[in-house]
Amino acid sequence: MSIFANKLHPTLAPSNENVFYSPHSLLSALGMCAAGAKNETLNELVKLLGVPEDEEERKAYFRQLVEECTVNGKEYELTTANALWSRTGLMLVQEFLDVVQRDYGGSLNEVDFDYPSFVVKKINDWCKEQTKDKIKEIIDEKFIDEDTLLILTNAIYFLGKWQSQFDKSKTKDEVFHNADGKQPKIPMMKQNGKFQYGETELFQVLEMPYQGDDFSMMVLLPNTESTEHIDQNLANSYQLAIDSLQRTKEVHVSFPKFTLETKYELGPTLVELGAKCAFSDYANFSGITKEERLKISEVVHKAFVKCDEEGTEAAAVTAVSMARCLSVSRPIVFIANHPFVFFIRNVKTNTILFVGRIANM
Repeated sequence: MSIFANKLHPTLAPSNENVFYSPHSLLSALGMCAAGAKNETLNELVKLLGVPEDEEERKAYFRQLVEECTVNGKEYELTTANALWSRTGLMLVQEFLDVVQRDYGGSLNEVDFDYPSFVVKKINDWCKEQTKDKIKEIIDEKFIDEDTLLILTNAIYFLGKWQSQFDKSKTKDEVFHNADGKQPKIPMMKQNGKFQYGETELFQVLEMPYQGDDFSMMVLLPNTESTEHIDQNLANSYQLAIDSLQRTKEVHVSFPKFTLETKYELGPTLVELGAKCAFSDYANFSGITKEERLKISEVVHKAFVKCDEEGTEAAAVTAVSMARCLSVSRPIVFIANHPFVFFIRNVKTNTILFVGRIANM
């Protein structure tokens, strides 16, 4: 569990709303910003993201982050991509470009921000391509103004089929107890099978692997109809869940079929979490360009997840705009019919790709 995800998660939405985002995508995009930050701006971002202070260790950290998303197998698909979109004629520091290309696999694209509609289409087309049309746009023309000099983007896409798929004929409409008190009937998938299972005083834990065994969805189902205690300390809850997982056990699973799309404008949130300098006119991103003084003006994040009988498809895109500174034995029952938190993770490296909360259906 990343330090960054633990900080960010409680701020994203009240406990009665759905949440889905990719810490991996946000870390990658903001990591590229950190690659060109200096002095206090760099210190803030390093602390916020929870990454190594040592420059070489930090480069290796982000290089591994990218490498973990380039492990496509026959059973699943996982890709990530990074890109820079700079104002035509803006000279970027070569060392920064080298880091982005070598450690992030990022490409440089010069665009004319004086024609925002053209730039928006170009970036959104890239977004669609990288996410298999699951996220069709990440920015609009309001994201660009006369002071916009650079936009950094990251996309991540995952498609995995359950190792033990649900039988569609067993999916039935059943009541889901929403966080807002409503009780809609929604499609609940069902199967009896052997899964990694655990329990704590606060929640049940179920791990459902995807084909290939490299990835899984780990679900934390609280004993009450609220995920608040999980949300407030995500890292501790995640570790408790990992520690509680026991041998494979026979479990009767009822799990909702759902599709979720989210959008977050994270500028104010990241400032509140400690990145004050990076968003201010005192920002120091001289490692990106020496022609203009840059600051982060906005961070937008969109995410998509579809969970059905076959498996899970998920995608996320992050865009960072940088502008010139102004100055069990018996069968266990696991019925996810009330709010829960879930993670899509790399089982082998324990890297979290996506985090979600289903509060309302």
